[in-house]
Amino acid sequence: MLRVAAPLLRVRDLSIELPAGSERRHATRDVSFDLASREILCIAGESGSVKSLTALAIMGLLPKAARRAGGSIALEGHELATLGEEALRRIRGARIGMIFQEPMTALNPLMRVGRQVEEVFAAHGLHRRTERRRRVLDLLQAMGLPDPEALYRAYPFRLSGGQRQRIMIAAALAGEPEVLLCDEPTTALDVTVQAAVLDLLAEITRRAGLAVVFVSHDLAVISNVADDIIVMREGRQLEAGATAAVLARPSTDYTRTLLKSVIELPAGGPSDRPAEANEPGDVPRLAAHGIEVAYRHATRPALAGVDLTLHPRRIHGLVGESGSGKTTLARVLTGQLRADAGTLELDGVPLGRRRSRAQLRAVQMVFQDPYASLDPRMTVRQTLTELLRLGDTTGRPAIEARCRELLDQVAMPESTLDRVPGQFSGGQRQRIAIARALAVRPRLLVADEPTSALDVSAQSAILELMAGLRDSFGLSVLLISHNLAVVHEICDEVSVIHQGEIVEAGATRAVFANPTHAHTRRLIESVPRLRTEAS
Repeated sequence: MLRVAAPLLRVRDLSIELPAGSERRHATRDVSFDLASREILCIAGESGSVKSLTALAIMGLLPKAARRAGGSIALEGHELATLGEEALRRIRGARIGMIFQEPMTALNPLMRVGRQVEEVFAAHGLHRRTERRRRVLDLLQAMGLPDPEALYRAYPFRLSGGQRQRIMIAAALAGEPEVLLCDEPTTALDVTVQAAVLDLLAEITRRAGLAVVFVSHDLAVISNVADDIIVMREGRQLEAGATAAVLARPSTDYTRTLLKSVIELPAGGPSDRPAEANEPGDVPRLAAHGIEVAYRHATRPALAGVDLTLHPRRIHGLVGESGSGKTTLARVLTGQLRADAGTLELDGVPLGRRRSRAQLRAVQMVFQDPYASLDPRMTVRQTLTELLRLGDTTGRPAIEARCRELLDQVAMPESTLDRVPGQFSGGQRQRIAIARALAVRPRLLVADEPTSALDVSAQSAILELMAGLRDSFGLSVLLISHNLAVVHEICDEVSVIHQGEIVEAGATRAVFANPTHAHTRRLIESVPRLRTEAS
């Protein structure tokens, strides 16, 4: 790309070291790029490619154990890597903003949303105190968030994952930075909100002259937003160039492998795969009738008369926007939340307001973030043993054998048993979370966005694992996801939820090929598609 002006951000030969036992190892080595105003550069790669560490180095927020071993980071020609903490603090937020991947670790759970965004203005002396509230409301509205006044007063834990991520984006933009670092900023967003946020970032980049570093494992998103791309593997920069050219003519086998792993939603039209019929007389694995849930102070019910039928040996997809009621329904189905009205049946047996221990074991949940749901201090052996002792497995030899069996079921080696969650990649942690759910021999797995934070290869592996569990053990799975391509790839049936109501349901291929509801059509139209020079 021809540049007529000096780059706003210049990174040269950046190398970062992390401890490795008694020695240190290179986490990144010789990363280099130039970034001008009104440009978006994407850093792509699998988990473990140290994409995020590169962004943290630019922000001056490297973990304590990490250190810059060499290289230069310059903002408008001024070296950042040698600045002290006080000088960096003045730059963060005002000249360089950052959107983190996991908003719940970045947002203060005890502070209202509006005050947290206002803090950015206050920290850098922006706007009069009387004007800051209006500025925050304008930012929340620009993020496509409903009822900005109510959100201003809300606490983060009362918001959906997608809503929290949009709050983080608003806070990052509040200081009107020149450089914006985005660490997987759309991972938790549904397709319609993702499309709106990507459009917004592109508009702000062009209008305000931002320079954006966009870290992502989603090549379809990258192909739609990035001017240039860097492909990284295990801390090394394998190839770089104009995004469309690199994706159309990759020069490395690794990039070609990443492209082959992308799951895409096919173009519309009649489905060529017939839907599998349920066996005659099949009793639904789980049937929900008229489920209603209303939260206090909410403007509308979270769930309004939801009917859902999950069949044995089937994977059923549940799709919808952030805040549509997906996770609330999952909590009702797993017994974590009591519905205000409606009934539930498990294999034809009514589930009362208080479930038996056997009924609780029969329906298990796999959470979106395995790192948050696994105890970081416990080894895999301890995590699995804790559950097995609560079940029917007794005696050390039997428990040890069952632990190895569970790891085998999720394709993890026996050596995994004595390691803790922090020693695994995201995909490996999700496998361990699934093994934990399988420990009590459930009949239904409720998987809440289990692949949203995973790179394409790890995502494919987890999907294959779920299909294998369905086929080998007769499990039923409810897969909650905002990734319609994933749902199309693996789910036998799908339900579309919108504002607490199921608006469309049926065989997945049939629903996606011929959607009848306007909301379903809008979701499908918002799915990002991989773009290259050849496409």
